[in-house]
Amino acid sequence: MGNRFSASTEEATTLEFEFKKNSVLADPYSINKITIHPTALDAQNNTNIIETITSTGIVHTNVGYYSYTASVIVSAGTYYDKVFVTTISGAVEISFTNNFEVKLPVYSGNALGVPSNVNLCRITGRTIDSNGNVLGGVLVFCRPWSMPGTTQQNIIGQVGVSAVSDKDGYFYIDLLKNIEFIFTIKELGVHSIVKVPDKSAWSLIPLMAGEGTNPPSNPGDTNW
Repeated sequence: MGNRFSASTEEATTLEFEFKKNSVLADPYSINKITIHPTALDAQNNTNIIETITSTGIVHTNVGYYSYTASVIVSAGTYYDKVFVTTISGAVEISFTNNFEVKLPVYSGNALGVPSNVNLCRITGRTIDSNGNVLGGVLVFCRPWSMPGTTQQNIIGQVGVSAVSDKDGYFYIDLLKNIEFIFTIKELGVHSIVKVPDKSAWSLIPLMAGEGTNPPSNPGDTNW
């Protein structure tokens, strides 16, 4: 899990915060909840809440120190977490706001040491949930399961590769042929090992079903 300053769009994030009274670390009567917002103005106005963490999800780690885990945020940017506290019994609830960065993971997506004449297979898909809703902006990540491959006596490899589905849910990733990769799409609960076929293009759905002989009628429309 990332910390406040190195959160990733690929994983849940552990965030820590302090509470001070007269510039001294102290424990308030209660930490009531935390809300996460996309902008400072939203945090100020308590609008556009991305997630609410209740008191049961907030951990007291030391005097004046607390931590909690935020769910995966798939879009990179600056986010604001607003902490609601009651300082003493019977007092009016107050709040304060922190911020944290969520960054895209760094993947080159390029084959390493691959001769220029080696062709890749374009794996296509679409992010649609179980209710048939199109999900845009979803991170699709794959990493090698079995490496390396060889061609013309050269050892080749490929680092982890990622893509983000467009507004209509479509995505593609170019991968080395005849190599097994682990595909992960957290929002859809996907975590599968597939073998890339010796084809120029293929759909992810039949690969996950173990089909590698006949291409789909429309590789770009996978009802994913």
